[in-house]
Amino acid sequence: MSATFMPFIGAFVWIGFLLTIGVIVRAKVTIFQKFLMPASLIGGLIGFVLMQFDLVGLPTSQGFQTIPESTFVLITFHLFAFNFIGIGLTKSDSPVKGKTLAKGAAWIAIMLSVVYSLQIIVGIGVFAGWNFFTDSATETINGLLLGVGFTQGPGQAQAFATIWETGYNVHNAINIGFTFAASGFLVAGLVGVLLARHLILCGWTECKDNANLPKEFITGVLDPNDRCPAAMETTHNANINTLGYHLGVMFFLYGIAYLVALTIEANSPPVVGALAFGLLFMLALFVAMGYRKIISALKVDYIIDNGMSKSITSAGVDLLICAVFLGIDLASIQSLVVPIVVAIGLGTMVTAFLCIYLGSKLTEHGMERAMALFGYSTGTGANALLLLRIVDPKFKSPVIVEIGLVIVVQMLTALPFSICIPIAPSLGVFNVVLIMIAIAVTGLAAIFIINSRQTKQRV
Repeated sequence: MSATFMPFIGAFVWIGFLLTIGVIVRAKVTIFQKFLMPASLIGGLIGFVLMQFDLVGLPTSQGFQTIPESTFVLITFHLFAFNFIGIGLTKSDSPVKGKTLAKGAAWIAIMLSVVYSLQIIVGIGVFAGWNFFTDSATETINGLLLGVGFTQGPGQAQAFATIWETGYNVHNAINIGFTFAASGFLVAGLVGVLLARHLILCGWTECKDNANLPKEFITGVLDPNDRCPAAMETTHNANINTLGYHLGVMFFLYGIAYLVALTIEANSPPVVGALAFGLLFMLALFVAMGYRKIISALKVDYIIDNGMSKSITSAGVDLLICAVFLGIDLASIQSLVVPIVVAIGLGTMVTAFLCIYLGSKLTEHGMERAMALFGYSTGTGANALLLLRIVDPKFKSPVIVEIGLVIVVQMLTALPFSICIPIAPSLGVFNVVLIMIAIAVTGLAAIFIINSRQTKQRV
């Protein structure tokens, strides 16, 4: 029976262990408290170090067996997609409805396209420069994966890179893509958390106490007298536990999303079919939103509790952030450390500047949207939730719902990327850069128009 633990049960054992260690470290070590480092990130970084020494594994009847990075890559992919079930099930607690939510989601989606295109330009530029000065044989087009990894996350990075490797013989694209995606989570956890802390201390967010942050906010652990309910029970325990019911619904809906992806894969051209499971997170969101509409129409939506959906989604974010660091395979990209690090550094600076500067121009919830955008731009919805949870701990702003609606708006704003990126190696680097420049200019023009109109309305 011991063999049945490996590798996936063993992987979750380690994720749980690392999260526990992360909570203890955050509660006891001042430096992590100072930078509001999430326990999931602390645990993930510890796990990343242990992975380099082959210490992540379990004893079995055949001796100590390590858990490969590929196991955590798969776990990361599915946790990321599964989180969108929770987003789709969640209703807004904010009184803000309709047009305001749509405008907020549109702002984030348009800005996401701008940031995405500029990240791609930066990545390609760095890899082109590296190849020019070192005579490296690495394909310059791999620099495009900076934008894919940062803004689309591990699932999309794997999907696009697989098409490149199998259809266009682009060497090492999968490893490079996942490294950028994992690095995006690190950027969100380090730079994003620092930005969030700065905004809180300046009093620019929903968390208004900028003089003295509460002790529990610093340590990450609530005082016994300050505990509050995370969710409300909607089912009787004599019938079924509420948490069990919600998990059952979410797993069921994830199964439907899987069947939809499988159907698309089986009935589409190879290029489209290869993307079906890369877009599993989007399918999961649509399935969950559809389910929410159905139970609302039947007037039985009270069976789903917002607090429970949010708690499960937040738990999924913590598991995902921890797992992604254990999926990094350093050996595969050792010769490309320099261009990868340079691309990450430049991409991070461009992303942070655009998010904070243009977010500050919004009249309402600007910094909450800015941090959600930064999270989306460094790991998609998972990091958006992570950073929003810091600046808006109780999700008082409508941005929690806008994060989900962004996916709907992206059906239009992300269309150029969906068409271009899978066939990017055949388009050529020069043409890809021209397309990205056009997207960035168009998006920035739209953002400036939106911001100027809001300013006029306020005046």
